[in-house]
Amino acid sequence: MASKYFNHIEERLMSVASLQNQSLAINNYLHTYLLDTEINKMTHDDLTNILYHSELISEMVRKAISNYEGDDLLMFVDEREGITIPLDKWKKENKELIEKELEKEAFRNLKVECKFDGEVLEVFTPLTFKRGFKEKNFLSNYLLSHLLESAIQKWQQESKIHILGAIRMPAIIIMKRVDTMFSLNKICDSDNLENQRIINTMARAVGISDNAINLSLYTTFSLTNNAEEVGTRFYLFAEKDMEKHLDLFKTN
Repeated sequence: MASKYFNHIEERLMSVASLQNQSLAINNYLHTYLLDTEINKMTHDDLTNILYHSELISEMVRKAISNYEGDDLLMFVDEREGITIPLDKWKKENKELIEKELEKEAFRNLKVECKFDGEVLEVFTPLTFKRGFKEKNFLSNYLLSHLLESAIQKWQQESKIHILGAIRMPAIIIMKRVDTMFSLNKICDSDNLENQRIINTMARAVGISDNAINLSLYTTFSLTNNAEEVGTRFYLFAEKDMEKHLDLFKTN
């Protein structure tokens, strides 16, 4: 495996024709067997050759996904049919619904804050993370990042400080979740949809890409007896400044 991200597959090989060639190679090994043949009855050489071509297909597709420059987020509208819709299109089609939800008491009272000290962009949000791609969950996932975007704009206007370009790549983001008790149902996956949207919003605000090459993620959880501390804090800073901010990695 090459040291760089899938770079051992040359760009000239990244084509539909190349994918077809790998698939044909696999089929050439398979066509000598009856359809009901058990895989473990195939020869060792055939199995290893099929594995080789399968891994090439996997890496080619992964490389294409890693370089994907389309909409930054796709929403699954119908899980059974796998239909997806670009975020910008969804926002336009649901503009009135979004505005209506933002006017609700629950969203008006959400505490979403941010600040920047010249090196670290710090964001605070409630512990209201949702999971899944269903439309009813997606609305809540999107709204919190929308509130964060507004909070960042407000902070820049009030402080007269613009943060675009203030943090250089590669960068690190630390996500600290704090609650009075631990619950598997409440403190779920670190890379769930709402976390992704918040990280995307922070990265976009400082003008950096949030892909794995440019942005490393560290996540932790802490308990507190102070209800006012309950929530999630995100800290974004340049990797070159990591030694200055080692205290942020502590759980308490």
